[in-house]
Amino acid sequence: FELNTGNPAAAIQALEAGVERAADPSDLLVPLGDLLVQTGRVEQADALARRLGKQPGPRPRMQAAYLRARLAMRAGRWADAADRLTALRTDAVGLPDLEAQANLLLAEC
Repeated sequence: FELNTGNPAAAIQALEAGVERAADPSDLLVPLGDLLVQTGRVEQADALARRLGKQPGPRPRMQAAYLRARLAMRAGRWADAADRLTALRTDAVGLPDLEAQANLLLAEC
C-alpha cells in the first residue's frame, strides 16, 4: 500500500518492523534491500547484504549477491553488476523468484 501511494519511506518502515517481529524475516530482507537501494540508502542496503551473506545456507548467500548487484547498478558499475547477475542467474535456478529478478536486472545492464 505504501509504495502504491508514493510513500517509500513508510514502506521501508513497515518492512523494518516486519523484520524485527518475524521469526524468520528472510522473505522481507530482499524487498527491504531493494527499497533501500532505490531510495539511495546504500549504506543500509550494503549492511543488509553483509547480514545476509553471513547467514547459513545458499538462499541468503544468493540474496546477498542480488543486493550487491543492485548496489553495483546504483553506483553505475554496470559490468560488475552484469557479472554478479550472470553468476546469480546460474546459481538461482531452483529459486524462480530470484532467478526472474536477476534476469530482469541483467536486461537493464
